[in-house]
Amino acid sequence: MVSNTFYLFLNLFSSTLLSILYFIIAGKLLTPSEYGIANSTIQFVALITAFSTIGMTNATLKLVSEYFATKKMKKLYGSVKYCLKFLLVANIPISVFIFIFSPTLATYIFKDPNLAPPFRISAFMIMVLTLSSYFGSVIYGLGKVKIYFLTDFLANATKVLLAVILIVFLKLGFWGPIIGYFLGLTFSTVMRFKKMGIEDDGEPDKKVIWQYALPALITTIFGTILTTTPVLILSSFSSTTEAGVFSLVNALASLLMFMPNVLYTASFPIFSGMHGKKDRSGIEKLLNVTFKYAILISVPISLVFIVFPEFMIRLVAKPAYLPGVTTLSVLGMVGLFWGIGNILLNALYALGKPKINRNIMLGTSIIYLILSVPLSIHYASLGMATTYLIAISFLFFSSFFFIRKFYRLHLDYKYLIKILSSSFIALIILITLMSGSDSVYMFIIISLISFAFYIFLLLILKTFDVNDLKFLNESKKMSPKKLLFIFEFLEKLLKKFL
Repeated sequence: MVSNTFYLFLNLFSSTLLSILYFIIAGKLLTPSEYGIANSTIQFVALITAFSTIGMTNATLKLVSEYFATKKMKKLYGSVKYCLKFLLVANIPISVFIFIFSPTLATYIFKDPNLAPPFRISAFMIMVLTLSSYFGSVIYGLGKVKIYFLTDFLANATKVLLAVILIVFLKLGFWGPIIGYFLGLTFSTVMRFKKMGIEDDGEPDKKVIWQYALPALITTIFGTILTTTPVLILSSFSSTTEAGVFSLVNALASLLMFMPNVLYTASFPIFSGMHGKKDRSGIEKLLNVTFKYAILISVPISLVFIVFPEFMIRLVAKPAYLPGVTTLSVLGMVGLFWGIGNILLNALYALGKPKINRNIMLGTSIIYLILSVPLSIHYASLGMATTYLIAISFLFFSSFFFIRKFYRLHLDYKYLIKILSSSFIALIILITLMSGSDSVYMFIIISLISFAFYIFLLLILKTFDVNDLKFLNESKKMSPKKLLFIFEFLEKLLKKFL
């Protein structure tokens, strides 16, 4: 898992830095309306792709990981080729339909038929995103995490660089993010296809493929509805300006899921392999490790978003986005539940419980669909954030319940108390030192000091153990030589407090 975690950390870290760069440029140079149009188009592509992938990307990642771990290579090759053919056949008519009816879509979503061109290009983006996601699942399932990282990094760098050039130098407004996103995806698709290395034929187990694909299809559809429709709903029932404000603060709050996403993505193929080998003790050990580190990182950062939303917005955007302050504060709580809940939810799928995974996402989406429109009409972006909080709380507690039903997820209350007490003490220090100051730069400096104090408190309270030291040693082996001094320093520091 350490190898996976290292490269995924680099992947998400680089993606996050590039995204922050994009947020700052788009937030400073695009109006909320332009941001709303660009993001609504991209979210529309993601929404349709949830249907067009037909659950094949999830099923492929699960089965390729399991077949690769158990050396069932004929089944692996056959499954990959079968799913690819099915995806190609299914996506062509979807793209043609969207291209033809783009004026109608622009009328209903943007209330302006003259904005049909973004939807025309989205028809091609759907096909490219489907293939990029599928090829990525195959590469990751085969354990080629380094290649996964490199292709993703180069694609994201291309996407952001082109968007910046088109916005800053060519003054293309909302077209910058749309064209940058499309060309970045195309680059990723081509590179991943070349790196898959699937040449041999095999016999696919079609029954097993659909056993995982159909629940994954439902989960993906409703999961994508959950993540993409807020902007579309706000555009339709409120305004593109309100959609733009929500887009930015929601993207900002998604940074809270950075470390949980690293842990979930790194552990998923390992869970699948362990499930194939029926290694129950290994599964329970890995569950507890991922849960522990997710809480360690998520709790203190979430508190900063909840208490200091204005500073967070001012870091990346112009004052026009400050009406989203209260919305970001609520989304700070959402990020905490969603990040940790997502680890548990996807672990259920990897461990052979696709129907439970599907049912939890279905229940979450039903709650969201019932509440999102009326709350958005009356309270705009704050209503959408509140809807998220209610729905994601259901996701978290349901996933937690079922994981504990099938496996021993040890809830160490002493550990939780240490995390919470250290987080609140560090937060009090941050609030005290920031009182009377309105400087964003001072906020950054004091936040870093407070986080360092948080880690120091954890060390004093002996929160870490020998297993953490082993994890650190394994990470050091994967680290570039120029960064070894960091791991050596952390290793010496940790040993003093064991």
